[in-house]
Amino acid sequence: MLLFKQHPLNNVLMYWKSRIQRLARRYKVPDRVHFVRAGNLYEQLTHTLGTVLINSTVGMHVLKHGCPVKTPGVAVYDIPGLTFQGPLDDFWTKAENPTRSCAMSSLR
Repeated sequence: MLLFKQHPLNNVLMYWKSRIQRLARRYKVPDRVHFVRAGNLYEQLTHTLGTVLINSTVGMHVLKHGCPVKTPGVAVYDIPGLTFQGPLDDFWTKAENPTRSCAMSSLR
């Protein structure tokens, strides 16, 4: 399952929900793709196996959960051992949990 979460400061110039639903139908996975505008981040991350984000503080929370993170954009925590450094296509099958020692020292 793939969950898209809207940024809380989204300016509504782009209607992400309809765009994401349209793409999910095009690629024949509408039952596996979901969109939420808000929600309890801790609860959502409890069920997360990995996170892809452009540049967000959510990445710091995901790392605390010990889940793989891919940051295609620029993020201060995008470093080897902490985030997945390979291409996005490989993230889905090759990502590993962050190195605990690296994650803990980076999050202090």
